[in-house]
Amino acid sequence: MTVAGKVSGLLTVWAGLLGWGLAADQLPCAGAALALAAVAGLIANSGVEAALVRRRAFVGQYLVRGRLLYRLLSGRVLILIRQGARGLVLGLLLLVTALALEPMQWALLLADVLLFAGLLAGMARLLSVQVHAHAAGPLARNWAVRLNALLLWLAWVALMAHTPQENYSGLRWEEVLALSAGQPSVACDAIAVLARLAAVGSALALWSAQHLFAGLRDAGELLVAWALFLVAFGASFLLALAYGRCLAGVLSRPWALGAMPSGEAP
Repeated sequence: MTVAGKVSGLLTVWAGLLGWGLAADQLPCAGAALALAAVAGLIANSGVEAALVRRRAFVGQYLVRGRLLYRLLSGRVLILIRQGARGLVLGLLLLVTALALEPMQWALLLADVLLFAGLLAGMARLLSVQVHAHAAGPLARNWAVRLNALLLWLAWVALMAHTPQENYSGLRWEEVLALSAGQPSVACDAIAVLARLAAVGSALALWSAQHLFAGLRDAGELLVAWALFLVAFGASFLLALAYGRCLAGVLSRPWALGAMPSGEAP
């Protein structure tokens, strides 16, 4: 695939998420299910490729061909199930988060497409003479996803810290919960419930940050604020990872890895 083709594929992911964010208030549940299937499929595709590379290395180096452990770990069914479930969870997170993104956040995700393409090209050049040919592409994509997730997460946090936010400093956390629960507008009821939960989580995370840095005194609310603050940081990193996996999924080719090795050195 040419460089232009790869970048076009990555831009398609961004455009698809943007289209979902704009049309979710009109799409029925069938449309939402198709969007989820597409996003979860891309994330799972990337995860399966990375898992197969790791499994091939483990099976080929340590296990005796034909024995029970070899047969158990050589199959792809468990990998497909695990990565499919992970893709579904991360896909839901990505779709639900996309419903509340601001223009600056969309611009950041667009810029990240170019960053990811650059990281992928750099990783591919670095690994081309360092690893076996069959693993160079998958390893480059997997490492690019991880580095991209860290960089995107840091940029995301910096953007949140330097843009105006809703002021919840005068409210208790119960009031923030009631205020934010009715904000999202989604046509599919199942997604709407998740969107409301995400809106509540985002608002409570912002409330916790504002109160922590303002010097919260009540011990119970301080504990709640710290917990929400840490959960929000973890969720934002998962979002960055999910987006990177989705981008990599367009380029991943797990079916090209072939069968498990027989134990001989490659």
